[in-house]
Amino acid sequence: MAIDQQISDAWNKAAEDLKIRVDAPFTMYVDGEACEFEAFVPDFGSRQGAVAMSEISQRKIAGWLSILFPVYRNYDRGRFIETLEDWGWFGEGSPPDWFRGGSSAK
Repeated sequence: MAIDQQISDAWNKAAEDLKIRVDAPFTMYVDGEACEFEAFVPDFGSRQGAVAMSEISQRKIAGWLSILFPVYRNYDRGRFIETLEDWGWFGEGSPPDWFRGGSSAK
C-alpha cells in the first residue's frame, strides 16, 4: 500500500520542531497484513496514540486515527499545534510547553 511521503516528512519536521514523539512512516499489522501509514503519534489522540493517514493509505483500522488531507504535506507549526491540541494529550507526564489544551483523562 502506498503512502503520501510528503505527509510523513512533515510529521518528522513536526517531531523535531515541537519536540514530540513521531514514528513516520509507520508500519502496523492490520488483519495479519503489514500496512504502512504516514505517521504514528504515540502521545496524542488516545491512550494508544494516533495513526495519521492520508487518503492514499486510508483503510479501516481499530484505534484512534485521523485522515489528513494534502494541506499536511508541508509543515506549518500553527496548523500542527492546532491539530495536536484538537487530538488531546495522552502522554506520560506534562505535555509540551506549547500545548494549551488540557491534559486528557487517562
